[in-house]
Amino acid sequence: MVVIFNKLLKILFFQNNSSVNIIDESKLGKIIYNKKWIIIDLRPSAEFKTSHILLSTNLNIIKFKKRYHKYINKNQKILLVCRHGKQSPTLAKYLLNKGYNVSILKYGFQNPKLLESKWIIK
Repeated sequence: MVVIFNKLLKILFFQNNSSVNIIDESKLGKIIYNKKWIIIDLRPSAEFKTSHILLSTNLNIIKFKKRYHKYINKNQKILLVCRHGKQSPTLAKYLLNKGYNVSILKYGFQNPKLLESKWIIK
């Protein structure tokens, strides 16, 4: 099922863009403390305040779309996180076409394995 989901994401959103990665929660430990990465949580601030990934930055999707160039640069690796993994692929495609190095978190923040991990601040 996971393999089918990943293939479907790539077909729907990233047909010609092989540089977008879909990252699962097992890779977060290496990303969180790596200064080359920035984790952008696109969920509403009320949800972010309830729980979020350690060292992530909360920028709701509307604000981020309007001002992304103020928060990220093309030298950074960007991990986008949304609630269920449905909004971040569209934004990732947009940023990829602008020349950014973008990855998305598989299944989004509501991934049960992520919610049970040590990387979540509650």
